[in-house]
Amino acid sequence: MPYSTARVDLGPVDDPAAEIPVPRIRGPIFLDCGTEDQIWSSCAYALRMNRRLNAARFAYPHVLYRYQGAGHHVNTLVPYQPGEGFADLTEPLAEGNTLFANADAHARLWPRLLSFLAHPAGQRGVVTEPSSAPPLTSR
Repeated sequence: MPYSTARVDLGPVDDPAAEIPVPRIRGPIFLDCGTEDQIWSSCAYALRMNRRLNAARFAYPHVLYRYQGAGHHVNTLVPYQPGEGFADLTEPLAEGNTLFANADAHARLWPRLLSFLAHPAGQRGVVTEPSSAPPLTSR
C-alpha cells in the first residue's frame, strides 16, 4: 500500500479484527499516544489495549502515557535519531498537534521511557498529561 498522509480509518475500536493480542505479550508494555492524532485514533486504541490488559490480569507492568494536544508524532521518542527532523516537533502538522504539544510530549516521555526500561515494576495505569509550552528561560 502506498504511503498516504490521509487519516486511516481502522474501524471501531472494539472490532476484534483490529485487536493486537497484547495479553499474549510476555513482558512489560509501555504505550503512548497524542489526543490530537489525526492519522488514526491512537489514544482510543491504546486505552482499549490497557483495558484488555487489566481485564486479563496481565502479570507484567504496563503503562499508557496520554498527551493532551499532541499529535501523531508523539511516539518519535529517541532523541538525536539520524534523519529525524525537529520541525515536526514544534509546528502544527496535518497529522495533528498544537504548536508545542509534540515537543512537550517528547521532553516528558523520554525520561519516563528510560525509567520504565530501568525499573518497570510497579508502573501501571494511564497517565494523562496536558501539553504546555516550554518554560521561558532568562539569560
